[in-house]
This record gives sequence, C-alpha cells and structure tokens, in this order.
Amino acid sequence: MKKILLFLFFIAQINFIFSQTEKAKIALLIDDVGNNIEVLELFFQTKLKLNFAVIPFLANSAKSLALIQKSKNIAILHMPMESFGNEELNSKTKGLLRTQMSELEIKVNFEKALNSQGNTPKGFNNHMGSKFTSNTEKMSVLLKYAHQKNMYFIDSNTYTKIDENGVVLNAESGNAYLIAKNLGMKTIYNSLFIDNSNQVENIEKALFLAAELAKMKGSILIIGHCKENTAKALKNVKNQLINQQVEFVFLTELF
Repeated sequence: MKKILLFLFFIAQINFIFSQTEKAKIALLIDDVGNNIEVLELFFQTKLKLNFAVIPFLANSAKSLALIQKSKNIAILHMPMESFGNEELNSKTKGLLRTQMSELEIKVNFEKALNSQGNTPKGFNNHMGSKFTSNTEKMSVLLKYAHQKNMYFIDSNTYTKIDENGVVLNAESGNAYLIAKNLGMKTIYNSLFIDNSNQVENIEKALFLAAELAKMKGSILIIGHCKENTAKALKNVKNQLINQQVEFVFLTELF
C-alpha cells in the first residue's frame, strides 16, 4: 500500500511540474499609447505583465512613459513610419519616417524620437508603416542603426495579410522581421490583432483565440490598442485565461 501511495505521489508531482512548465505564454503589446492617461491606467488595474508602445511627440507621451515605468511594465518606442494609401494620416503624424528620406534623415529622426523619451526604450515597433517596413533598403538602414544601439525590434505586421479574426496569416515571413533576424537582432513578430473590432465581446473572443494560438506555438506576441474596451475585455477574461494555463509575460521573455 505504501508503495502505491508513493507511486501516486510521484505521479502527482510529475504532473504538477509539467503543468507549471508547460504554460502557454502571451506577450500582449498595447499600441498607440501617448494620449489618454485614464485609459492607460485601466490596463494597470489588471495586475498583469504588460507591454506598452508609446508614440513620440504626443501630448501625454512623456507622462505615459513615466507611469509605465512606475508600474514596472515594459515601455517601447512606437516609431511612426509611412503607410500605404493614407497620405492624410501620414502628413499629420509627427516624426514620421518616409521612404524618400536619406540614410542620415532616417537616423536623425529616429534619434529625435528616442530623445523625446529620454533614450530609455530598449526596443521599438512600427506605428503604421506598411510602406516603410516593406521597403527593404530603408528598413535595413533603420534596423542596422538600431542594432548598433543594442535595441530589439517588434514587427507589428501592418503590411501582411490578416484574416477576419485578426490573425496575421504570414507573420513569420514579414519583411521587417526577416531583416532584423538576419542582422542578428532580438526580434519578434505580431501574430494577432485583438481589437480590430471595438466591441468588448469580440475582443474577448480574440483573447481566447490568442490563448489557443499560444498553446499551439508555445508562445506568441499579440497586439491591442490603448482603448477602453480593450482594457475592459482583458480584465473580464484574464482569470479564465490564467485558469487555462495561459501566462502573460513581458515581450523580453520571448527572446
């Protein structure tokens, strides 16, 4: 009887260890931070490990960055880059990197964005940028310069195909991600946009979909935006996701 009990105890311990080491990891990156402080603080209330991408030169960019750092979460630079087909938005975006810029102009504008955030970000991702990130020559200039600074890069995958659920269909073959990878940079790509719909219910569904993707892949990075309903949806389902052996992590834990 003692042998049986010891055997069952051993099996229980193995199952416990397995369950602790086999959690699916999700790094959630919240884009477009820098305007609404009240909405930003809603994300802190979830008490989860979260990652925030701060747009430079906005009214509350500096305050947002300070609050994120105080919360012990991760803040990266959300670098504005030229997009296809929306010149009106391009022209309104301060600090935008454009494909017609020279190598020097790209470096200078990137430095200005970093300086606006106290040179504290260790990494960055693209804000918009479908045109710039798909330009191999210009993206290589930017990434080589960032690599010299020992920065990491997150490919938002704004130029790739996305299905009706927000899943990036060819995430791992994105141009910017592959350039960064070939340079030897620490890099990750976005696998899912969770809030293409602003309805809380749909964002919740996207988070559950993210959990399934994470279980299949082991770990993924996903992107949401600094919107009230995104924070509400995350707060609503976080306990269910945790109970499903999903762990929210800092993006640096995926390198």
